[in-house]
Amino acid sequence: MRMTRKKATRALSLNHIKNLANSKRSVSPVIATVLLVAISIVLAIIVFLWATKFIGEVVTKGNSPAEQKCGEVNLEVTYIGSEVQVANKGQVYVYRADIFKVVKGEENSAGYIEKLGAGMSDKKDIGSAEEVKVVPIILGQAGEKKVAYTCKDNVFVAE
Repeated sequence: MRMTRKKATRALSLNHIKNLANSKRSVSPVIATVLLVAISIVLAIIVFLWATKFIGEVVTKGNSPAEQKCGEVNLEVTYIGSEVQVANKGQVYVYRADIFKVVKGEENSAGYIEKLGAGMSDKKDIGSAEEVKVVPIILGQAGEKKVAYTCKDNVFVAE
């Protein structure tokens, strides 16, 4: 009886599989399961580490989130001549106050004032400007280290 090539290939593959199952060279189901679990755990760790890069640490000041403390910042900004005065009228310590000036419709950095505690004020000469904006930066905690947090939603404009 003559076998067709298709049947011979199928018979060869089934015989090959039976031989592998009986041989000592094949992988046991227990080892295969352990390998699959180990690979899954490694992949899960890789995905977790990759995802944590996109999720920033929560910055806190005291017992509150930094965003909440930014809402409590109260700066009084006055611009007379070429000089800007920034006074901290609130109770939140301002680590730095970034100053921006608008000239011919273009906003540029004009420097900064550092360390404004409650009730403190400071002045800076910035030259001429059409408008002056001040953005407070507070110092918070992210884990074990101190981090400067910019209160970008709390911009103060000179009166």
